[in-house]
Amino acid sequence: MGHQVGDRAAEVGPGLSDTGGKLSRQSVYVSILDPSAAITDNYQSYLIELDNGLVETGLLVNQTDESLTIKSAQGILKSFALTEVEAIEPSPVSLMPADLQKLLTADELIDVVEYLTTLKSGSQPAAEPSHLETGVSGNEP
Repeated sequence: MGHQVGDRAAEVGPGLSDTGGKLSRQSVYVSILDPSAAITDNYQSYLIELDNGLVETGLLVNQTDESLTIKSAQGILKSFALTEVEAIEPSPVSLMPADLQKLLTADELIDVVEYLTTLKSGSQPAAEPSHLETGVSGNEP
């Protein structure tokens, strides 16, 4: 799960289809290298402390007088009765995993950023880097 480009992939993180129209190249690097540096309100994750001692983390997708529902980083919806909830706090940490750059070579990271900067509303993006299509990175064993 993660981001969506066009009609492909997930609905947990922000859509990337207009990344190049919204963010500078430097901002794209910061978003990858330090995903918790700037978390937009729509993607603020919450720590939900339950009365059984467990803590769940996710995006708050619904809250009523009786219950709340969060979406985990994996896209799984979890609902809790408010009577089970001890505390709800904004998380200082993004749901986007840190250190993604460690899974890529320097050239792959550059390719990903260059690809993302081509994504603009109403235009055709450049060809996707091959390691994005296969999910294979040069750093994997």
